[in-house]
Amino acid sequence: MIGKGGIESNNRGYFSVRPGYELSSVDTYGAATFAKNESYAIQDKPSWFRNIGIPMQKISNQIHQKTGKGGANFAIVSPTLATVLETIEGFVATGASMDGSTDWMEAGFTQVGTFRNRYRIYKNPYSVADNMMIMGYRGTGFLDFGAAYCPYIPLIMLPNIMEPTNLTPTKGVYTRYAKTMLRRDYYGALFV
Repeated sequence: MIGKGGIESNNRGYFSVRPGYELSSVDTYGAATFAKNESYAIQDKPSWFRNIGIPMQKISNQIHQKTGKGGANFAIVSPTLATVLETIEGFVATGASMDGSTDWMEAGFTQVGTFRNRYRIYKNPYSVADNMMIMGYRGTGFLDFGAAYCPYIPLIMLPNIMEPTNLTPTKGVYTRYAKTMLRRDYYGALFV
């Protein structure tokens, strides 16, 4: 989603999970270099991970400035980045089975909690990039969004067919849809 038709190129941030390392440079292709800053006191990883809120807030403010609507209010992360967020102060887990009293199981793309009572955190197990967090703004109005997913054939089930390799009955389903980016400035990316 980066580049043409993707996220606004200025709505980017960088964070190193290595304690004491800061962004030193970004090349023209967007690759970041981090250098150790000796002025930081020695911190354990959970203490250092709390600093991820600084670039998150920077991206949120950039989105607010460009849209005039509001800052980022959600983030989509990979399971690897969810591990970072879920271990720090300010993260509050949510979900149907958080207290263990139900047999409900969530699967796929799910909301796992909130960070600092400001950002809804969604975990995407199918994420291709383990080191990228997509942040965005979604308002309350009907037209307050930056991307659209429009299924025009929601779901069609095909008749059962026999799988030729093992002769088991198989059912196929298909859909047709359109998706498009409407306002790139509603989104930002944080590279960790």
